Amino acid sequence: MDVTQLKRGVCATIKKLKAKGVLKARLYSFGIEPGAMLCVEEFGIGKSTVKVRINQATCVALRADEARMIEVEINHG
Repeated sequence: MDVTQLKRGVCATIKKLKAKGVLKARLYSFGIEPGAMLCVEEFGIGKSTVKVRINQATCVALRADEARMIEVEINHG
């Protein structure tokens, strides 16, 4: 599942980044990397953007096409 499939308020662990090159480096610079915890804060109009919090510290707004490149697994319990 990718970030765009999560509901608002749901937290998940990042499993894999499908991005390459400059985008992958940019995501890593925000702390978006395998093993990090990601929580969906809110979605923009029409889910064109998604605001996420990484490891309870950093807030980042992503375009939907960028968010689709982040594979996650929902944290249970």
